[in-house]
Amino acid sequence: MQFVTLRVTQWFFDVRQIGVRLKSPFRPSASHFDGAKVTKARSSVSG
Repeated sequence: MQFVTLRVTQWFFDVRQIGVRLKSPFRPSASHFDGAKVTKARSSVSG
């Protein structure tokens, strides 16, 4: 039962981290989000 509790805690922590990254205006380590892809595309076009 401890293993299940640990997994749920880890999952909840990951979800909170993702939520914080999505809410933050700048995402330094969120390269797998669509927002980061759009930003890279815009910068490459303007540059």
